[in-house]
Amino acid sequence: FIGRVPGTQVYDELDVPGSQAEPVPHVSIVRVEGARWFGNVLHTSRMARRQPQFADVKALVLDWRMVNFLDETAVAHYRRRWTEPDGVRSWVTNTSTSVRRQLQDSGLIEL
Repeated sequence: FIGRVPGTQVYDELDVPGSQAEPVPHVSIVRVEGARWFGNVLHTSRMARRQPQFADVKALVLDWRMVNFLDETAVAHYRRRWTEPDGVRSWVTNTSTSVRRQLQDSGLIEL
């Protein structure tokens, strides 16, 4: 999980030694690593939305700089999850060219 260092525009990992980052109110920022596929997509979605420090989350920001692939199950999952009326808006940032193309081709980039 990522938070903002107070008084700056710097974002850093939360709850690691030496980090001064604090949670951003109403925003869950999650850095995801590796391919998103049927075996891990549901777990990471649940984890990102159910952290105690993010009890009143209104926005979910997924930092996908380390995601290199989405399988069809992941695409279908995100399509369902991102269109559910749960009051949480999702954004994906820092995608690779290939993942951005997958998001565009699947229509997810428009959700």
